[in-house]
Amino acid sequence: MKHSKVSRIFKIIFIYLLSLILSTSSLSAEEFVLSQTKIGRLILTPNSPISVKIIKKAFPEYSVTHEIRSGDSPDFHWIGISNKEKELLFYIVSYLEEPDNKNTNLYNIDLLTVTSPHIKDEHGIKVGDYLDKVIKSRGENLLLSANHFDNSIGNSNLFYQFTVKPSEKLRSLGLDYFNPENVTLKQVIESNPIITSISWPNPRWE
Repeated sequence: MKHSKVSRIFKIIFIYLLSLILSTSSLSAEEFVLSQTKIGRLILTPNSPISVKIIKKAFPEYSVTHEIRSGDSPDFHWIGISNKEKELLFYIVSYLEEPDNKNTNLYNIDLLTVTSPHIKDEHGIKVGDYLDKVIKSRGENLLLSANHFDNSIGNSNLFYQFTVKPSEKLRSLGLDYFNPENVTLKQVIESNPIITSISWPNPRWE
């Protein structure tokens, strides 16, 4: 009888410890960190092939969507990772090296873009922060570039997208849009825009 009671106690302790292990092994979006070399459990290197299976294994608690998309550029794999609320956390783009072969199982990461404020980068910066946080954390020795409709700033594999809007005074004079190619670092610092996305390893050029 005593042995049976001890066995039950050990069983309860084992189940409790197992539940702790499983709960701590799950990765919430708030714990995601994008660094120069990984996001969450997923290692990021330019030449390491990935697949939908690999991504699902790295993020088992999340929804993974795979599509073949097209646009001005060549067709590409688009892989989106979303939470239970169907919020897109980040997505991966990989251009098709062989346009006729859209069933490739393994491919490189050409671009990863974080779209959710739930994910911070290694500097503690997230979508929704003002750009002055980037300047304070990373200095002014950053590469400013123009995308199709907005601008990017960053270096060392981490880049931040934003839109510089004309001041109220300029808007009253009829100027409601800045051509991204004409935006200067001085304008960026003075306007202090909001970060709309964070990308790896290059600026988001969409």
